[in-house]
Amino acid sequence: MRVGVYGGSFDPIHNGHLAVAGTARDRASLDRVLLVPAAAPPHKEGRDLAPAAHRLAMVALAVEGRPGLEACDLEVRRGGRSYTVDTLAEVRALFPGAEVFLVIGSDTLPDLPQWRDVHSILARTRVLAVLRRGHGRDAVEGLRCHFAPAEVESLAAGFLEIDPVDASATEIRDRLRRRLPVTGLLPPPVAAYIERNGLYRNGA
Repeated sequence: MRVGVYGGSFDPIHNGHLAVAGTARDRASLDRVLLVPAAAPPHKEGRDLAPAAHRLAMVALAVEGRPGLEACDLEVRRGGRSYTVDTLAEVRALFPGAEVFLVIGSDTLPDLPQWRDVHSILARTRVLAVLRRGHGRDAVEGLRCHFAPAEVESLAAGFLEIDPVDASATEIRDRLRRRLPVTGLLPPPVAAYIERNGLYRNGA
């Protein structure tokens, strides 16, 4: 089995996230992609997030009816700071013998040197970096001073092309606060959930 792990704050999950997950599933022939909302992302401390239970519920709504994409509550149940190395260890325990892939957007690559136990991650997990707007293959060049040549080559080999999706969670939260339409940016069930629960109205 080939299992992809795609983590993030998903605050909220939007069509760009789904495009990344779907691209990884299709082009890397993954049997399942686990979308894992973080309980408390270390790199986003100091910013208020929507409650983890809401973010997990929105991911579950977003992936409904999308074969191979699944909401995963590992980090929400674990609580506290969410570290990828811990999540990957749990996924391997859940799927013994599976080949595990870490799915990230290419905009995340510059942050890898700051990740906990990143060399352990790269030694045991294939990284699939889906090319995002404004962050291309040259992002790997800036990592050469942080990683061994074999690690850099592995990162470069894991690039996946994606059709551009003009969506960002920051812009979507801003539009929601200003009561502007988000048609085409969010899956309709997610937009309905946000409206029903009054999320992102007061600076969250």
